[in-house]
Amino acid sequence: MLSALVIDDERDARSVLRKMLELFCPEVNRIAEASNGREAHYLVTNDSFDVAFIDIKLKNENGIDLAKGISKYCDNIVFVTAFDEFAVQAFQPEAIHFLLKPVDPELLQQAIIRAQPDHHRSNQLRSRLFLRTKDSITVLRYEDIRYIAGDGNYSTFYSVDGKSLLISHHLAYYEKLIDSPLFARSHQSYLIYLPYVREVLMASYLVVLNDGTELPISRRLREPFLQAFMALNQ
Repeated sequence: MLSALVIDDERDARSVLRKMLELFCPEVNRIAEASNGREAHYLVTNDSFDVAFIDIKLKNENGIDLAKGISKYCDNIVFVTAFDEFAVQAFQPEAIHFLLKPVDPELLQQAIIRAQPDHHRSNQLRSRLFLRTKDSITVLRYEDIRYIAGDGNYSTFYSVDGKSLLISHHLAYYEKLIDSPLFARSHQSYLIYLPYVREVLMASYLVVLNDGTELPISRRLREPFLQAFMALNQ
């Protein structure tokens, strides 16, 4: 379990991030808040924290300078800001991650995974996705997903209950985010959950899922896909 320190001069912003950590990051079991550098220094010198979330543009303070001061007490620094012009500057040795407001739940999870000790992080397989649309956030477990179809900057998730969900992220984004041996690309436009594959038709270049759905497999990706499929079923 992890402890987190949220540093932001806006009470509402601290409250929002606290609620997101509580909702989406069960690994975090203790959260403290600071509104300025003085409070942050007091907390880190009197208690231990695994990760600190620091707003770069604090009132009358520079969050990057603050991070340099508390990094010796807290191993993992995550910069948070509404101003993306700070992005390049923020990615320095003090930071393990950078989050742009409003914070994306998936990227928040990534930051928490990075903050975990190496032996925990390397052994951890994520098992769910938080998919944000304009009106809602949908939670999908990996086993709920049959496949994901990409179309330009959009991805459609096809679930086992027959529903589909269109998200405005390209397929490569989710392939990198999932990063699991349970999924493999059969085609530039398809990422498939391998446990639901029934057979691969070599002659016709098709992947058949257990519900009868047929998806294409490209010449370029056929061998990598077969290797992933066979490795999972050995």
